[in-house]
Amino acid sequence: MSYLPHKEDNYRPEDFYKEQTPDADGFARFTNPSGSQYYFAYYLENELIFRSEGYTSESGRDNGINAVKKYKDEDANYKTVQHPDGKWLLELYAPNHKEIARTCRYETQADAESLLPSALATRSTLSSELKGELEDNYQPDDFYIPHGSDEDGFARFDDADSREYYFAYFVGDQLVLRSEGYGQAAGRDNGIASVKKHMDDDGNYKLIKYPDGKWCLVLFASNHKEIARSCRFDKEDQAKFWLPSAIAARATVTPTPANAKTGRVDDYLACREYEDHPRSDDFSDFTLFEKDGEYYFTLVDDDGQIQLRGEGYSSLDARKKGIQSVIKNKVDEDRYKVEEHLGYHFVVLTAANHREIARSCPMSEPAALALIALLTGVSAEPVPPVAAAAAAATPAAARSRRGWWWWLLLLLLLLLLFLFWRSCNSADSASSASSSGSAAAVAPVYASEDDCSWKQILFGSDSYEVQP
Repeated sequence: MSYLPHKEDNYRPEDFYKEQTPDADGFARFTNPSGSQYYFAYYLENELIFRSEGYTSESGRDNGINAVKKYKDEDANYKTVQHPDGKWLLELYAPNHKEIARTCRYETQADAESLLPSALATRSTLSSELKGELEDNYQPDDFYIPHGSDEDGFARFDDADSREYYFAYFVGDQLVLRSEGYGQAAGRDNGIASVKKHMDDDGNYKLIKYPDGKWCLVLFASNHKEIARSCRFDKEDQAKFWLPSAIAARATVTPTPANAKTGRVDDYLACREYEDHPRSDDFSDFTLFEKDGEYYFTLVDDDGQIQLRGEGYSSLDARKKGIQSVIKNKVDEDRYKVEEHLGYHFVVLTAANHREIARSCPMSEPAALALIALLTGVSAEPVPPVAAAAAAATPAAARSRRGWWWWLLLLLLLLLLFLFWRSCNSADSASSASSSGSAAAVAPVYASEDDCSWKQILFGSDSYEVQP
């Protein structure tokens, strides 16, 4: 490793190179906006690997490209350097020690050295089997999720922008497998048929780890051609959760009754089935529809976006009761729970008997908490369990204390009235005894009947003064 003490020289910002389109040999050839300097960039499977300085002529730039092609495959031609800003990069040199290209700058030395020829060769070996650790023609996970499945668990859809055809395989609402883009619908359908043929054998899967630490299952056909991938998961166990043997084991250990008509373990449809239906005349916040002889409702916002969806009901009257139950319970924060399944979160609404009556589509945890806050009108900030319990206990405890004090005050008032009556009667008796002529050397002098002071009330006939 050597330290890089100088500036970026005639290199442009990295985004300048990333905006270019490479030719078939992986090199992009372009100029600066004024056309006064000539540049190249080298890409490997759509990843920017090298960038050049500016050349004053097109021929000079092309000679630079030829030098990169000649020397890029030997680790000995590279230096790992640390930029003064702390980031790391590789520099490529010709045998005359002249620098001919640089990589982008990376946060760690390991990230930079992952572009050394030996590291790229390892990646290339994996690429021959897995089409590389890059996503190739796969779309992000969220691209597939809104397209709920048909009865066979597969969603079939096309992308208007790319004009390509895709499929996705779901178990319930969980996206399990996703496809690359196909140029024709027939090719996509052949891909689905191949997945159905090979998806039930663990031996057809390979577990891979991406450079960012995520995990994924890759499904292969018998000709070793990749046909689908799972989502990217944070943990290895989350990816293995969807191997056929793991699915079969769960079904054996914890069998769940399925709907006799659909085979689903619940009566919810895929989220897309709840979209774009007419609002109810009686319940304006709900849309209604019927599918395969069952009746469904959807709680929507003002823009018609799905908030909660209902399962299928066997009759219109049963669905109406379900809607009324949602209306009754949706404002009560205690009726909600957030279920997490392999990184996806669902808002679940329950009735007072703890029976589930509606649930959201899959979403992130912050979105789930925000939805509960919207439906209940309370803060989306999570309340710690201890604080929540204390808050719940405070009103009841306060009521209990207030009730106890009322009874105590009433008893004290009755006691004081009794003592007052007693003391005043004692005063009358003392006055009568004094007027009858009894005498004593030292006699207690009681308060008069008009002297009902606090001493008299508290001490009654035992209150006296000693005369000299």
